[in-house]
Amino acid sequence: MGKTIRKIILVVMQKDFPNFSKEKSLSATEVIFYREKYISNYFSYEIGELSNLESKINDELKEYDSCGN
Repeated sequence: MGKTIRKIILVVMQKDFPNFSKEKSLSATEVIFYREKYISNYFSYEIGELSNLESKINDELKEYDSCGN
């Protein structure tokens, strides 16, 4: 049942199936698929955030080095 699915995974499912609600049911395989999709999206976002932070640090180090320090 949809009511047993974590809300964040339900949100991911509803992007593909907007009419899916907590009252509907789905297979365990489908739940696993959307859980994996959520995890994949989460890590992709986090990796992007780390890349942005790395770029900022590199820019700061370049600026620091260019100041003759």
